[in-house]
Amino acid sequence: MADIVRACEEQAERWSKGESLAPTVMHPRPTSFEEAKEQCVSRHNELRARHGVGPLEWSNELAKSAKAAANACVERGDLHHSHHESKEPGGDRKVPNGQNGYLAGHTASFADAVDEWYAEIDLFNFELLKSGSIGAKHRGETGHFTQVVSERSTHVGMAKTGGYVFANYYPSGNMRIDFGPLSSDGKAAALAEGVIPAATAALGAMKPPSLDAAAPASIEAAVGAKDEDRFDKAMQQIQDPNNHRQATAIRFLFKQSDSNRDGFLQLEELTDIMEKLGMAKKETKRMLQAADLDKDGRLDIDEFLIWVFSGSKKADKAKLLVTGFK
Repeated sequence: MADIVRACEEQAERWSKGESLAPTVMHPRPTSFEEAKEQCVSRHNELRARHGVGPLEWSNELAKSAKAAANACVERGDLHHSHHESKEPGGDRKVPNGQNGYLAGHTASFADAVDEWYAEIDLFNFELLKSGSIGAKHRGETGHFTQVVSERSTHVGMAKTGGYVFANYYPSGNMRIDFGPLSSDGKAAALAEGVIPAATAALGAMKPPSLDAAAPASIEAAVGAKDEDRFDKAMQQIQDPNNHRQATAIRFLFKQSDSNRDGFLQLEELTDIMEKLGMAKKETKRMLQAADLDKDGRLDIDEFLIWVFSGSKKADKAKLLVTGFK
């Protein structure tokens, strides 16, 4: 109980400061499916160990069901759950699976998807560990996180088709809270590999809508009078917990497109993104000028998110193509 009390106190402090424990580590792209499988299992188990939970094993049967779910999304053209049953690992009996799905970039690895699911740790209310109830109120969707770290699950299989990544789990997690708080060693591991900075975490809907608390000071100060209304509306959209999955997908796209890993998108990097979304280079240049609120000739994640959620027709089209959600 002392660990749970400590975890709750630390979480309250993180929420008050707008800090995050969501991973931002860049995983190497696997060169074979065997390497992808290894990344899937090892990344799950690294994150599970931070909560005192035992390891998962790979299952080809679960991977087949995950592949069918990803294929179904490509066929229908949107992210949805299906094929959440498989043969029991080591047997012939059909059993229900837990399932996580994610619409990512075509270059996303299994480990990247696991990190995005685990990022919901910022929304999970650790007060619930005191009661063990899974049906309590959080700050947004947390079912992907709780499935990743569920002690009940012993096997996992993952697959990807196009930009759709799925993981199936056996036995299904999320029946109850069966994992511990982030241990001291787990927190140290998270901080050592890099986590989302406070300003960006706030933009990812970790906190309730509050412009003063969440907006990066440098960006807010740079907004001119004519942009204030657009800025305010965008910030409200970004901080709405209902938009958390959209913001997460957009942050992932930003991270993948930042080829020199300096935390900014230059015109060339931005052009690569926007061309894939059907925007000409001339339009991209105008978009950069409009989105570059501090006028330094480049976009950081905050400026990129604000533009995507600005409500313009081009921004809404880009958001739909990136995330699959209107």
